[in-house]
Amino acid sequence: QHGPRDAALPIMRELVERCGESVWLAAFGEEQFHIAYVAEQESQHTLRHRAPIGQTASLVDGACGLAIM
Repeated sequence: QHGPRDAALPIMRELVERCGESVWLAAFGEEQFHIAYVAEQESQHTLRHRAPIGQTASLVDGACGLAIM
């Protein structure tokens, strides 16, 4: 399988290493005006947010949706 998620994972890992923060890949759902979390690379911080992989969220519910807007 070589979809967008697989292509993004190495880049996401590099971003986590460089910035020390968690990274998420989210897809925009134009019909329902929402995002769906597709992949996550977690930071090593004790306190961190976990993305609900496979679930949808409103565009205004977090940084991923705001970045897409």
